[in-house]
Amino acid sequence: MLLGDTIIDSVIPVTQQLIDIYEQYRATIIAVEEVPRDKVSRYGIVGGKVLGDSIMELSSLIEKPAVDKAPSNLAIAGRYILTPQIFEAIEHTPKGKNNEVQLTDAFLYLLKRENIYSHRIEGKRYDIGNKLDFLKTNVEFALRRKEFAGPFAEFLKEIVRELES
Repeated sequence: MLLGDTIIDSVIPVTQQLIDIYEQYRATIIAVEEVPRDKVSRYGIVGGKVLGDSIMELSSLIEKPAVDKAPSNLAIAGRYILTPQIFEAIEHTPKGKNNEVQLTDAFLYLLKRENIYSHRIEGKRYDIGNKLDFLKTNVEFALRRKEFAGPFAEFLKEIVRELES
């Protein structure tokens, strides 16, 4: 499953990274990334037993915790490989934060029945779930494109000059 408010730029596609981990563990795999401690309250955060450089066997997941309640600074990155048992978990999950059924809460139900692992992704995640980050992401990607980079950079410089005058 891929959440639509997240774009991840990576050499090895994150989905392939997750598939590789799934092949080893045959269980639900959650992509995570390190975030600054002051931003943990914006994300679902995981905690557990570190098994390797990028792998953790999860024992806790908390949706948008206060910084002092977060088990780590590893944020769920909007990419998953899910086992079919997630559907039963969702059915048994009451509404939580923001009066919505949170996938993180469904994972807690699932965690009581099977192991769940996280994989710290290799790549850069762009959270486009808010308007400002959406705009920043578009600018960054536009500047990477050969056909747009020069003209777009000139456009941005012109805008900045106008703002400074």
